[in-house]
Amino acid sequence: MKKKNISLVLLGLLIGASISIIHTGNEIDRLYIQKQTLEHDLQKAEERAKKLEEDIQKKEQKEGAVQSPVVKDIKIIIDYQGDEFTSLYLQEYCEEITNKLMGQNVSSLEPELVFQILDERIVKMQENEYKLYVKSVIIAEEIVYNIEPISLQEEDES
Repeated sequence: MKKKNISLVLLGLLIGASISIIHTGNEIDRLYIQKQTLEHDLQKAEERAKKLEEDIQKKEQKEGAVQSPVVKDIKIIIDYQGDEFTSLYLQEYCEEITNKLMGQNVSSLEPELVFQILDERIVKMQENEYKLYVKSVIIAEEIVYNIEPISLQEEDES
């Protein structure tokens, strides 16, 4: 009888420890994604601030020139229902490509070219490939891309 009680207690401990490890692992994944997102946002904000400071200095040097609006921010909205790691990677990839638009005069941008920078671009991530489809672009002081990535494996199946 004692052996049975001891084995039940040990079994309970093992099950409890397993559940605890699974919960802790999920929490670590969530915190890691949050940390990566915050680091990315901080880096983007620092780059934006540096670029804007440079633009202000250039404009101050050209004192008499007519001021036209410049691109101050680029926002990428990824419409992806999969895992957050993929969504974060795709967002970073798109921001890296579109970063050169920062500081450009809004009036000098070609809308079709701004659209085609990301439209139907194939992104390789580990073992998967995604094709980016730009659903919409808003061109103003803040350029907003609305992007839907489709896994090429899913696209081949349909």
